[in-house]
Amino acid sequence: MKRKYSILLLLVFSVLCYITLSSPVGAYSSESTHDVVAGAKLSVGDYRGMSKSYDVQAAKNKGGVVNPSVSDCAPGTVVKIGIVPDGGFEPGSVCVITAFGDALEVFLDGDQYCFVMPEAPVVIYVSFQLLRT
Repeated sequence: MKRKYSILLLLVFSVLCYITLSSPVGAYSSESTHDVVAGAKLSVGDYRGMSKSYDVQAAKNKGGVVNPSVSDCAPGTVVKIGIVPDGGFEPGSVCVITAFGDALEVFLDGDQYCFVMPEAPVVIYVSFQLLRT
């Protein structure tokens, strides 16, 4: 009797394992899934919008202060760089470098420098030079 019962339990366990492994549900599925908390139906593409944010830091330089518009943000966001030179100084060059060592394109929007946030942390370098008269 005990042997038949243990064989039956083993058979049920095997069937459950087979069902679980043969039809996985999760991030690799291209089908829509339900959000358990809100009860809303979400597609896998909706999760791509919830990207990670990355740090934006300004290097400390003599001759002025650099203030990025954000301290961290998602990739694709336009980040504005506020530059306030000290008396007798002006900005010489503006450079934004990723953590991987890649230089980003910096452009002017009105009177502010801007760049598009990549998928990596960045450091903003501004060199200040003596004001030309």
